[in-house]
Amino acid sequence: MNKIIISAVALVFCVALVGVWIMVKKNSVDTGFVVPISIIVASNSVSINGSLSASALWYYGYETEYRDAALYVRIKGGSINLPNSSGDFMISIPNTFGIIDKIYLQGSAANDIKLIWEKGV
Repeated sequence: MNKIIISAVALVFCVALVGVWIMVKKNSVDTGFVVPISIIVASNSVSINGSLSASALWYYGYETEYRDAALYVRIKGGSINLPNSSGDFMISIPNTFGIIDKIYLQGSAANDIKLIWEKGV
């Protein structure tokens, strides 16, 4: 009988841990929820300021990828308000890439791409 109770408690604990991990996990935010407000491209840095439009999303960070003179920015967020997180973001990316002709937001899906800045436009 004690083994059953201990097993049940352990199972509930594991399920709770998995649930918390899923909510805290830093996922890529779909581009439809990202609202870029200003984008400044300089020779030494790229600044992107904006907010997340879903009230339950909190900004945690970003990742970048550079290919073919295009910078792809993946905004990371989650549904739990961690310390120093909010729905607004101010990103300053050192320009170690060289020439940037376009900047895209990249969502979690490969086809979730949104052009947010183009040189000369």
